[in-house]
Amino acid sequence: MATAKTKYFIAGILPYIIWGTMSIPLRNIKGFPPQEILYYRIFVSILMVWTIILLFRRDALKNDVNFFKNLTSSSKTKFLLLTVLSAFLITGNWFTYIYAVNSVSLKAAAFAYMVCPLITALCGFLILKEQLTSTKVIALVIAFVSIALLATGSLREVLWAVLIASFYAVYVIVLKVIKDIDKFNFLGVQL
Repeated sequence: MATAKTKYFIAGILPYIIWGTMSIPLRNIKGFPPQEILYYRIFVSILMVWTIILLFRRDALKNDVNFFKNLTSSSKTKFLLLTVLSAFLITGNWFTYIYAVNSVSLKAAAFAYMVCPLITALCGFLILKEQLTSTKVIALVIAFVSIALLATGSLREVLWAVLIASFYAVYVIVLKVIKDIDKFNFLGVQL
């Protein structure tokens, strides 16, 4: 039991440690053009994701291939369009984030991921017609006020943050629309 608690504690704290130390490697890549960093990131991601899929997730991959084969022609077309759209969105998110880190400011790039949940919730409400309870509305208002208070920097930084966050928020919405397929395998296809 203590092992499970430790595992969950590590899983809960590790993302914050990674995110908190992210600026260290980012400082070292400032001299490279954003496109070059993006190509490298895509290449490394393809290698890592497909290695994991082929070594550990073959059954899920077979299920996904069978799922796709059994789709109707119109469903396949819709699925392929959503795949292309999601690939464009994740690439746009990565590129704008890298560009912001290199050419705008690290603050704008970090601010984007504070804004992202707010935009995602708004997109979920507007696009997916998700219901907002009064508790969720209060939480969103508090989040909006805190983001507005933090957005006292330059307008350019705020706009870049909103652009980065919008790419990712719409990407998340597209992933919610695509059902019955393993999301990790889907990431491999998007790359």
